Amino acid sequence: MIPIDVWQQSVLSAEYREKGYTIIPRLVDPEIAAEWELKHRLLPGKKVHVGGDHQALWTEQTFSDPSQAMDGLAVADWFIDLISRITGLNTIERNLAQVWINRYGPGDHVPTHCDRSGSAQILLCLQGLLEPEKGGDLIIRDDSVPLRAGDAALFFARGVPHGTLPIGSAKVGASGFSRVTCVIRLFTLKDSEGAFL
Repeated sequence: MIPIDVWQQSVLSAEYREKGYTIIPRLVDPEIAAEWELKHRLLPGKKVHVGGDHQALWTEQTFSDPSQAMDGLAVADWFIDLISRITGLNTIERNLAQVWINRYGPGDHVPTHCDRSGSAQILLCLQGLLEPEKGGDLIIRDDSVPLRAGDAALFFARGVPHGTLPIGSAKVGASGFSRVTCVIRLFTLKDSEGAFL
């Protein structure tokens, strides 16, 4: 994992407190992100539909055991400690973590929304867009957030609107998709502790 020093942590924490989100560049090495994408490529998935037209908007793969995802990232001591220091959450419960992979193809998107649960959420990019200028941007609040493989967005998903713009590029990577992300949702015993203000 890429070491994040105390100064960087304080900058990330200040941004998280101010905006409800922060970007962690190269949380993991891009080569590790690519290995994780490949390792979990054949995990069963389902098309996710939202809204009245039941249009397929992305493919989701879930893990029943978070410790089996991304070499146990969601329950690793260094990871939980880092998230605690940035967010100020001191009672993150490893056994409550939820982990899933979102795979986006051409035209896929996520409508802007706030989640219904969780104290903190990390979106780790496993495969970036081949043509990032053609849509597919992660949107948090009103900000466009470009993510490359290994980068992560940490945000208070219950209170901060977020989504993904439609992918306007027909190009896909080795995964067969345009972009691949891993989502880790963390909980505290008292879930209301997740507020960032």
